[in-house]
Amino acid sequence: ALPILEIVNQGRVSNVEVSHDEGNIEISGSVRGTRGGNYRPVLTLNGDGRIIPEGTRCNCEAFFKSKVLNAPCEHLLALRLHHSRSERA
Repeated sequence: ALPILEIVNQGRVSNVEVSHDEGNIEISGSVRGTRGGNYRPVLTLNGDGRIIPEGTRCNCEAFFKSKVLNAPCEHLLALRLHHSRSERA
């Protein structure tokens, strides 16, 4: 989980937009990954904060490989952590 904390703590999450739709929350933004690439994750959560796979995507290779398992990549997790911190701020 360390890379995710690093990504957020180093300010690599930017251009975050949050929209609310029928009780769901869609969070999108730009994330500079640990290997330096720029990614555009989109995360959709339901009212309980659970990830809705149909509304969740990232343009990274890890997401492409793992979407069968619905395992979120580090960019989605970093976006989620950034969002939860800003909600509390």
